[in-house]
Amino acid sequence: MKTPFLILFTCLCLRVFAQEPATDISTADIASMESRQAGLRLAASPLRVMASNNFDVRYYRCQWDVDPAVNYIKGVVTPHFVMTAAGNSITLDLASALTVSSVQQHGSNVAFTHAADALTITLLAPLAQGVKDSITISYEGVPPASNGAFVVSTHGPSATPVLWTLSEPYGSRD
Repeated sequence: MKTPFLILFTCLCLRVFAQEPATDISTADIASMESRQAGLRLAASPLRVMASNNFDVRYYRCQWDVDPAVNYIKGVVTPHFVMTAAGNSITLDLASALTVSSVQQHGSNVAFTHAADALTITLLAPLAQGVKDSITISYEGVPPASNGAFVVSTHGPSATPVLWTLSEPYGSRD
């Protein structure tokens, strides 16, 4: 009986801080920047979606190497998807500024083309509608600055390098 009271008393008496609030940028500033960048992206040209509609991504497993002081990304992304229509290829959106070094399915390299912000992948074998599968894409490069989705900057009086990404609350689409 003493343990629940002791835990409650401790929680009420302790002051816990997760992190210091930023002094030079506020949540409103970040929301404003995201809104502005999304507006610029949508107004610059009609939103181009290059991805094919024969699959539905259930989730992405992402592994990235980034340095907040350098405007560069290197990573491996594995989309796990379900085929919505039978086919032997899928197309994903991927900026042409990034270089794809390999695409694998079940540990084997598969053929791909990467042009005009579209990554088209030829699967090992045709997949029927409803089949679950995944592919692994290795890529790297300098993300394009035009969409404002990957920003390298500094923070605070010591100019600490920071990196932030657009989380897509403004202008995102299904």
